[in-house]
Amino acid sequence: MQAAISAGFAILPTDAPGAPTTLVGQLHLLTFYVYAVATPLTIVLVGLVSWLLTRTPFGLRARATVRNPVLAAAMGIKVGPTRAALFAIGAGVTALAGALLAPLNTLDPQYGLLFLVNAFLVVILGGQGSLRGLVIAAVVLGGSLSVMQFTISSVVAQIVVIVIAVVAVRLRPVLVRALAERRERRATIAARG
Repeated sequence: MQAAISAGFAILPTDAPGAPTTLVGQLHLLTFYVYAVATPLTIVLVGLVSWLLTRTPFGLRARATVRNPVLAAAMGIKVGPTRAALFAIGAGVTALAGALLAPLNTLDPQYGLLFLVNAFLVVILGGQGSLRGLVIAAVVLGGSLSVMQFTISSVVAQIVVIVIAVVAVRLRPVLVRALAERRERRATIAARG
């Protein structure tokens, strides 16, 4: 998201000094890559992981292993191999993400540090065990950071995003409790009616 709409992402006219000359139709090759390759592959990857973890027997075993490994083992699930498979899937997704990001920036050993704080914020805000929450948190945080970078400096935008995340973390328990009470009231009303 940030690569596609952030202020740091610029398309140079082809007649500008030092501008890349590789075009696909009227699009610069990097723009074409972001919109035609990286974004669709990311969407497909998120959908595939979501399907794997929510709609397959492996996903059921994986969720049981993550939530309560002792009970999962008591139910006959092989916890060790399941954890190893989850680690392998996570490492594979991480490697694919690195391969998708490599054409967008120069790589160096500290490349991942750019995304580290944002990744932790997404995990904290998205919630444990909720892929939908992770996707929503990533879109909100990445989108807000990208939009703010057009009007203010990147450093100030990052500080504002961290403040938004801290406020959201403080409000999350209250909102979750309110939503649970609302669902409970609806269920009570439906049971009576």
